[in-house]
Amino acid sequence: MEFDNNYFEAEVREGFYVTSDIKHAWAAQLEVLSDVDKACRENGIQYFAEWGTLLGAIRHHGFIPWDDDMDICMRRPDYNRFLKAAKDIMPEGYEIFDMNTDADNDNAIARIINGRNINCDGIHLEKYHGFPYVAGIDIFPLDYIAADEEDDKFQCDLIDIVWTVEKLARNIENKCNEINLEKAPAELEFRLRQVEELCGVTIDRNKSIAQQLLRLVDKLSGLYTENEADYITLMHVWLGNKSYKFPKNYYREEIRVPFENTDIPVPAEYEAILKIKYGDYMVPVHNWNSHEYPFFVTQKEHYKADGVEFNNYRDTYSDYMQYKEQVDVIRKAKKIVKSFNGDTHKTVLFLAYKSDNWNMLDNIYKQYCGEENTRVIVQSVPYYYKTVNGVFEKYADSGSYPDYVTITPIEEYNYLEEYPDEIVFQYPYDNYNSAGTTDSVFHSYNLALHTLRLTYIPYFRTDEIDENDMRAYTNMNEYVTMPGVVYSDRVIVQSEGIRKLYIKKLTEFFGEETESEWAAKIEAGDIGGN
Repeated sequence: MEFDNNYFEAEVREGFYVTSDIKHAWAAQLEVLSDVDKACRENGIQYFAEWGTLLGAIRHHGFIPWDDDMDICMRRPDYNRFLKAAKDIMPEGYEIFDMNTDADNDNAIARIINGRNINCDGIHLEKYHGFPYVAGIDIFPLDYIAADEEDDKFQCDLIDIVWTVEKLARNIENKCNEINLEKAPAELEFRLRQVEELCGVTIDRNKSIAQQLLRLVDKLSGLYTENEADYITLMHVWLGNKSYKFPKNYYREEIRVPFENTDIPVPAEYEAILKIKYGDYMVPVHNWNSHEYPFFVTQKEHYKADGVEFNNYRDTYSDYMQYKEQVDVIRKAKKIVKSFNGDTHKTVLFLAYKSDNWNMLDNIYKQYCGEENTRVIVQSVPYYYKTVNGVFEKYADSGSYPDYVTITPIEEYNYLEEYPDEIVFQYPYDNYNSAGTTDSVFHSYNLALHTLRLTYIPYFRTDEIDENDMRAYTNMNEYVTMPGVVYSDRVIVQSEGIRKLYIKKLTEFFGEETESEWAAKIEAGDIGGN
């Protein structure tokens, strides 16, 4: 699959900040989807977008901004065929991760993954768009509900019994502290005999009992065929929610709809399905919890433990204070020189990051233009895309600035020599972003050394964020705990609510004793972006 370089940049979608890392994760999963789609088409296996992927396809024509993973579903016969044939029909490197392949997997679904380990091999990174972590797609089996109510009740009761014993067996295997490990084995043996009698099976005590029981749950879930049913469901949901069912014909025909830069099959009856799942599905509702977010965070932490980090800002508060002392010494000397020369004029340099983002600077720009004895200079900062092969590609800005803004070429004004009174800039990441960077001379670390005041204004505006919105708050790590915010003397954000979250996030990062530092420099202001 092909992606434009700008696809991987962080962006605000529908008020939600999507990080560059998540954009790479999206692209990697779309690559997996492309291979799954090809294998399924060539082998007559039908699948559909499921859960957030289905909702995203219809409502957003792509990922839900606050979603990070992909889900598909298959009717049980197609599901079984795919799992059995995946090794032969999928490209090399793919694996199935489910109850049959991994004894410690306690999920009732399968996952197709592009490997088992973090992979920084050049060929792998090229294919999966610079995403080194394991990427995959969850596959949910659709099962048929028995037409006879008593048969359905018996099946559900049986599944519930086996699943309860499976959980006990897994707790014993994992030596869980929540159970009595002395009495539990005897209880397990008693229940296993019940399961064996009820289901007509034999459980091998020398193998993982939990794994065998979960496989049994899977078989029991697919007990009925299409000809024996009127409705279809996800059995693990149906067990606890008897309204979660769909006429079986809802999952018979498919249509393909746009999804990011490709398309994806959805049930032709997607509207009826989405109403059953979500009610008024066109009204966005942020998912504040669910699985760990982003899905690769644990992989990232494992890599970090091994001493390898990607685009992680790591300065300590001690580093910051030492740097601040260095800046203060230089500024005192510059102020003395300025006073000695009798210079009462003020020069303010605006470093714009892309013409599309100028609106965030417009209000403060006009404010300074209206001040007496103030010279205002605007420069467009050179920006480069980072490519998988390590080559930087210069961004060509095809947009335009307002007619009243004059762009001064970089070569005509050298801030390193001129030492402006204030620099106002927009790019917070320095080199700690996986999609792009500016010239190092325009990194905040250097800017602060060559001005009396460094002011940072974000190039974007988000919706107001509730700190209980775990996903939005987590993503603040990618634009708040960044050098552009830390090294600035003044940070102007969109609202008092966002200001408080900036302070909270920085205090969590650097320590409780630093809170007053951030409270003093961060302010809510009348910036652009409305």
